[in-house]
Amino acid sequence: MLRLFVGCAALTLAVTACSAGDKKPEQTLKDLRQELDDALDSAKTEAAKGRVMKNFAGRFVQFAEKNPKDSDAIVALLIAVVNLPADGGKDSPRTRALEVLRKDYSDSKELGKYVREFSMTEGDDVVELLKEVLAKNPDRETRADALKVIIGNREQALADAGDAKRSEAVLKEIEAYRKRIGAFKDLVKDVFVGATVPEVQSKDLDGKEVKLSDLKGKVVVLDCWATWCPPCRAMIPHSRKLVGRLKGKPFAFVGVSFDDDPDTVKDFKSANPMPWTHWFNGKDGEIAAKLDVTSFPTIFVLDGKGVIRYRNVRGEALDKAVDQLLKEMEAEKGK
Repeated sequence: MLRLFVGCAALTLAVTACSAGDKKPEQTLKDLRQELDDALDSAKTEAAKGRVMKNFAGRFVQFAEKNPKDSDAIVALLIAVVNLPADGGKDSPRTRALEVLRKDYSDSKELGKYVREFSMTEGDDVVELLKEVLAKNPDRETRADALKVIIGNREQALADAGDAKRSEAVLKEIEAYRKRIGAFKDLVKDVFVGATVPEVQSKDLDGKEVKLSDLKGKVVVLDCWATWCPPCRAMIPHSRKLVGRLKGKPFAFVGVSFDDDPDTVKDFKSANPMPWTHWFNGKDGEIAAKLDVTSFPTIFVLDGKGVIRYRNVRGEALDKAVDQLLKEMEAEKGK
């Protein structure tokens, strides 16, 4: 998945402007970014954009290799990693970029600014880099961020697991990393797969008090979203089908809005049917803090006992997760 416009948007902040004709590293990188942006604008399909990114990725790695131990080099390497798939082979720009990051930057405080950029980047190769950051980086907050991203990566691997044996192995990995949260308990909230979700209270769109524990006994999808979030809006048609298919089942889909005003959500719902439960967190609700919601959408899938079983799954992966938990609940009743 091409993430340049989302995941790398923050990276542009590290590229500062220079006077005309000054080819310092930051200007060289800025020019390369602009050239890439122009090429992507000309590409008409996602496949074409992917080919453009693949062609440019090697140039970003070359820039980093010519400018070692430079914060702009880290930016260039990240662009190559987060925008290329994990199956490119040992000589791919992504593999080369990760090798440079492991060798030269895993113990760099400068890398700490960008660790969270890996949060939507799949692949065991990224985990290997972050394991070194967790072991070697002198900055405690950077190590805490690395731990969070590692667990998130493994949660995605769980969602993608094709069989029970693989699922079991990934769950053991997640459990092992969750045990390390104690060393960072002031920085990392354990709201990952395997943890019991904390009690949270909110209000519905009409101001009525609601609480999560009232939904125990049901499989729950907790979708933290906002009307201004394009990926959140893109989920709506699929969520509508899911809710319709499971009508009458012990299942609840709860949309938790982080908009500024509940009337915004009401108006949006009038134009976009969303036949499920709606809560309003707003700017000041407790859900963001208790569940460590820092991006949108953030999705929790809970079993009937309130245990987090999946996080940040969408589309078919969300269907698969919910169906599996409903089957487990039915089997438990039959015992």
